[in-house]
Parts: sequence; C-alpha cells; structure tokens
Amino acid sequence: MRAFLLWDGLFIFGLEPKISNGTQVLSLVIRPILKVVCIIMKQKTQEQCAYCGKIGKMTIEHVIPQCLFTKPLPLDIVKVPACEQCNNAKSADDSYLRDYLVTDASASEHKTARKIFTTKVLSSVRKNKSDLWRSFAPSAHLSLVHCRGGISLLYAGNLDGERIERALYRIVRGLYYRIFQQHIPENCNYSLTRWSPQEFNEFLPLLHKFGFNGPYGCGDAFKCIMQFADKSPFTTAWWLFFYDSICLHVLTEHKESE
Repeated sequence: MRAFLLWDGLFIFGLEPKISNGTQVLSLVIRPILKVVCIIMKQKTQEQCAYCGKIGKMTIEHVIPQCLFTKPLPLDIVKVPACEQCNNAKSADDSYLRDYLVTDASASEHKTARKIFTTKVLSSVRKNKSDLWRSFAPSAHLSLVHCRGGISLLYAGNLDGERIERALYRIVRGLYYRIFQQHIPENCNYSLTRWSPQEFNEFLPLLHKFGFNGPYGCGDAFKCIMQFADKSPFTTAWWLFFYDSICLHVLTEHKESE
C-alpha cells in the first residue's frame, strides 16, 4: 500500500509516511503541490461526474451529507461535481443514512448526533416522514445490546441495508474522486463491514506499519483514512468514522475486464 498525507483538506501526493525533519520538508514540498491540485480541481469539476464519470453539465455535490452536521456547517466539507441523476439519487439516501447513524446506541453520547436525533429525526418520526422508522417499526423489539456504558435494553429491528450501503459507497466514490481526480469504474466490487473500536485499535499497528492516507476530518461528525494498492489503484480500503463511535470499513476491488 502507498501512503499519502493530507494537509488543510487537500491530499498531497508523493510523500512517504517516514520523513526526517518533517516540518521543514513539508513547508518546502507541500505548497507548490497544493497549487497544482487546486488548478486541476477547477478544470475538471466542470465536466465529469465524480460518481458515474458522465461528461456534461454538473452541479456541486457535498460528499459527506450536510444533514450529518448541525449549523453552522463546517467549512471543510468535501465537494465534487455530480450530474443531476447522481445528485438526486444521493440525496434520496442521505437522510436514511443520517437516521441510521444518529439513532445507533454507540452515537448516543455524541453531542452533535444527540442534537440531530432529538430535533430532526424525532420530528420526522412523529410526522411519519422517516423512511428508516417506517422500515424499522414493523420488526422492532426489545433486545439486550452492548454499549459503551455496559449492557442496555434497547429496541432492535430490521433496516434497509441496501440503502445504507449505497449511501456509504457513494461517499467512498466521492472521496476517491476528490483525491485522485477520477471516478471509480462501474466494474468494481464493494463490501461493507462494521468494526468495533476494539477491532480497529487491534488493527491500528498494521496500518502504521504499511502506511495510510489521511486522516481527513470534516467537522466533528466524520473522519476517515484509506489505503490503495500500488498496482491496482481502484482496489482500496476505507475506514469511515462517524460521531467518534461508529467505524464502517469499505473495500473496493477492481475487476479487470476479460
């Protein structure tokens, strides 16, 4: 895996994770690279969709859904060009992902998640406008759940996993475009798993050993790190952190054309 560093919201290419006199080297090397990246971004955002690769008239899309934040919105939200079709499809799943994340027991102690839950989500539930609640309610039942504070009696039920996966895969596609200025091909396979904090902490030494890209932070609701294969840049591994408590691991695997 090749490692990159991140600086002020932009990914900096060509630096290895181990460098001597880090502060001095960064000050000399990063600034001209940042200018080049900015120029490329301005040229390409006018013509290619970050999600499907379509060429044409684009809108600017927030990769991390705005509904995951409280106002004022953070200034470092990643934006990419998106066609109207991809923009609309993403928006349809954003609120479902939000409701899933902020109603999760692991995020109950996070200030932002709790505020969104008690205002936006509960309001949608009372008005029967929450797609997540409509899919969850018929199967809801009390269950013992392991939380940060121990074991709690909480409601459990079925959710539309495909919508959650679509929303997370779009985030990965948008972030990938933001880093590499190209969209992930349609013939890539995706897989999604949820990691506990303990699982991630046990894996962390390996990440430091082989290097990783990031971390990137967006307000107090989102952080991520990633790796990609040298010989297959569309084969990637992502760790997406929401509200400092939910870790979702996404893998992309590039299928070579036969």
